[in-house]
Amino acid sequence: SVQADGDKQTVRGAKKTKGPKNAKGPKTSKKSKGGFTAIAKLDSVGGSKTNGVLQIHGNDRASSLITIEASKASVLCADCKVGTFITEDSCDSGLIKYEDSLDKDFYYNTFGSEYTRSAFTANSVAEKATGVKFALFDEVGEMAACGTAKVEISSSHTLTAKMGPYPGSTSLVSGVVKVTYSNDGSFTFAYDLEGLEVCEECGIHIHAGVSCDTNEDVEGHGWNSNIVRDLWTTEGGAYYNSVDGTASDYFNMFNGFGYGGNYHHAVVVHSADGTRIGCGVLM
Repeated sequence: SVQADGDKQTVRGAKKTKGPKNAKGPKTSKKSKGGFTAIAKLDSVGGSKTNGVLQIHGNDRASSLITIEASKASVLCADCKVGTFITEDSCDSGLIKYEDSLDKDFYYNTFGSEYTRSAFTANSVAEKATGVKFALFDEVGEMAACGTAKVEISSSHTLTAKMGPYPGSTSLVSGVVKVTYSNDGSFTFAYDLEGLEVCEECGIHIHAGVSCDTNEDVEGHGWNSNIVRDLWTTEGGAYYNSVDGTASDYFNMFNGFGYGGNYHHAVVVHSADGTRIGCGVLM
């Protein structure tokens, strides 16, 4: 079932001395005693480029809220299926089939874009989210992305990219970029880099691509044009400075994508003339 029934969960008041017929104690809403959050990072499977994050928010009620945010999904997805599985088979084994899903009522939509942000409630995973595999299927029923749920301990969400030379570049760029989210969907973009050229207000951005394997895979700037303009510019604050080949600082940014929408996307470091010299993938 995908319908929460929390509004029906009530408890009777404390037992009272017998009085007139139908004189019962007041009813009070049942309170949840504790909760949990689990996260499944959804990685692309096969030839798909779909990546994202699925989160499970539960308490001691019978149902859990499940949210999905993913990018590079099929533009044709209308009620594309989400499967849940308890299996030792790996996501890329080819052995996980939708017909074996524990649930058959979960769907997501892209509304003609490559992006989805969906939510539904579920009863079957409320107490057993950890270890459950979740998979997104495309419009023809092929698995597009998959991941295993793990309990989330920290309340803050951070993505990390290990930086290296840009594909085909002879640069020596290395270091780390960390993207940490705030409640309003904005994030701090922190970097600690080495192997740079001397540079003033040089670009560093999240890109639309989900790999650093080739130049074509990296693509251009990544932002949700339905929500915000491209702020991956000097005027938008997306730059670093280096006087000795290193750079360590941060700036605040909003690109219209949340934790799941930026997951597995490429981060690119530019030189003074705009050349791409460094690349890493947010994980």
